[in-house]
Amino acid sequence: MRRLGILILLLMALSSCEEEVTKVGFWIKTKGFILEDAFLNPDDTFPSFSHRISGGTVVFKGNNKTYEFDLEDTGLEDYEFLLPAGEYRMEINNPPASIYGQERGSFKSAPQHITISEVTDTIIAQAEPNCALLLVKDETDQLDKELYIIERHSISRNYVRYYPLSHDTISGLYYTYFTPDTIPSNPSAFLWFYSWKPGNDEEGLSTTGFDIGYQYFITVLE
Repeated sequence: MRRLGILILLLMALSSCEEEVTKVGFWIKTKGFILEDAFLNPDDTFPSFSHRISGGTVVFKGNNKTYEFDLEDTGLEDYEFLLPAGEYRMEINNPPASIYGQERGSFKSAPQHITISEVTDTIIAQAEPNCALLLVKDETDQLDKELYIIERHSISRNYVRYYPLSHDTISGLYYTYFTPDTIPSNPSAFLWFYSWKPGNDEEGLSTTGFDIGYQYFITVLE
């Protein structure tokens, strides 16, 4: 019985060691997320702006296991990953930006093989943008913090939904990453400056004139 008790304790100890696998903490940084400048006002110089990268779903396959991280509400570069050391195939599934805009930029990324070791701190992921970026500078505080992309369908003009642009407190710019509307004959996404102003129900800038891969800068003067 004594030998049996020792054997059971030994098996429990080994099981405990197997469960306590040391994990390595690391970050993912992107390379290649570059948007070309497109000027709506030719005399403007493009402002300095730090990109925010959306998260999506990140999957690591290796060590005969699959580890999946859902970063739907978190930026890719803002999340600390924890994985056991080893060789992995990393896949980042990042859905295209909404045509009505969002806080972080979307991208395409091919699967890549990575190595996680005890000294790993940062993994570099290639990221090709598949969105556009709109930056708006309110030169004289004309907007009163009311700037949107709106959803409005020509077949139902009484239905309007507002998607506010985000505000970057560092640069003072309003911004949104978006996929340009692709239906010129029946557009539904419009850049909208003054939702409160009477008589503007037929106005707004359709995003069908914008292109993926570009960043657009607009200065509001009056």
